[in-house]
Amino acid sequence: MSNLHNTSTTSEALPSLDLIEELTLPENPTNVTQDEFERARSDSIPELNDGFLINISEHTKLILQNLDGNRSVTRTNKDNIKKSLDEIKRSTQQLYDQVKTILRHSNSSAENKTVSLIRNTIREEFSKLAVLPQKITTQPLQDLVKPSIIPSSLPSYAKVVKSTKSAEKHPIPVTKPAIIVSSKQQVSSSKETVNAWRNSIHFKKYTFNPSEVKLVSNHKIRVEFDNQEQRDEILNAINHPDSLVNADIAKKLKPLVILKGIYRDTPQYKRLAIFGKSSKVTNRAPWWNDKLENLKQKVIKNHHKIQQMKRSKKPLTELLLEKENLRNEYAQAIRIASTEHFREFCNKQGKEDVWSITNRLLKTTPLKQPPSTLKTRAGKYTKTTYETAETFLNEYFPDDGPDTCLRHMQLRNSFNEIPDTPADAPFTVEEVLESLKSMNPKKWSRPPHIGYMF
Repeated sequence: MSNLHNTSTTSEALPSLDLIEELTLPENPTNVTQDEFERARSDSIPELNDGFLINISEHTKLILQNLDGNRSVTRTNKDNIKKSLDEIKRSTQQLYDQVKTILRHSNSSAENKTVSLIRNTIREEFSKLAVLPQKITTQPLQDLVKPSIIPSSLPSYAKVVKSTKSAEKHPIPVTKPAIIVSSKQQVSSSKETVNAWRNSIHFKKYTFNPSEVKLVSNHKIRVEFDNQEQRDEILNAINHPDSLVNADIAKKLKPLVILKGIYRDTPQYKRLAIFGKSSKVTNRAPWWNDKLENLKQKVIKNHHKIQQMKRSKKPLTELLLEKENLRNEYAQAIRIASTEHFREFCNKQGKEDVWSITNRLLKTTPLKQPPSTLKTRAGKYTKTTYETAETFLNEYFPDDGPDTCLRHMQLRNSFNEIPDTPADAPFTVEEVLESLKSMNPKKWSRPPHIGYMF
């Protein structure tokens, strides 16, 4: 309760009563009288009410009396204190709202002057409009509405046909007379040819200019003109010994027409074959032939017959036997055709170019590349193939040093020790003769697991 007493007796936070005096009439008002200014200030700026401050002071005294009068606070005193606090809160809020309104409306004198001028000007303009006769005719409402919103009657067929315009055919482009310009010196880009062309001729002394300049292949440029006379004049002017470029007449290419058709007397089955090949793109093996195609069609027809017999619930014994025979014949024909084709492929290689085709095919097949990077046990990644190979080597084939395993330590220690075992008996004469008899003088004696070494 001491906090309540301290806040109620503090008067420094209250606003000053001199705020209203700051809102005064400007020194030289324009089009604003003293009565208008006082009326506007009285309507827009409320006066600060002293009753709120008196009300707060009285209720604060009531709270202190209720607290100091009795040692114990009764229910009645509590209710009185609550009511006083509510009244203080309400008065404080109203006082705050008034101060906020005063501060918001406390503008500068120049701003008040501008607002007054705008208001008076608007009033004068409206009064002039009210006095003037209405000479301006208003536009109909239908003109303001979008045409898509206004419902209109559907046009008749005759109107549609009459208003329909046939599409104009674009004229065939005419190739203009042109020359092909190339540099006499060796150049590395078309830009150098353009610079040489500009330095060789100037169009200031002519009454025309090229219609278009295009870049073409081999670092050349194509210069087009409106007519043939202009082209010939520039061609004669540029072809002289001191010129930096050469100019030739551009040749007109004749239109290329490709006609594709068949004879009228072509049989129907050939037409079907021609149209079928032209419409479908099939990727067949190089050893595929007509015999294999016929066998394939027989297998497909047999399969369709079996499906029809199943639907009609008829016996399938003969069809199943025929299916087995056709499949075996089809598989054997494929095997023979592929083998014959591979044999022909191998026979194409002579003595001089042994394995040339095979090696060329093997080179075209991309080899399986090792991983370019690898994550180590430390959580890092290898940066080069050498680090990757070293990581694999240490992971799968670690060093067998004497410090890593007791067995390796014992083996290294016993390396120089001579074993205490009896020596092998020497070969006898009979054993040597028996071995010599088993040898063939026409062959090189070698173990079967050792290959020829050249």
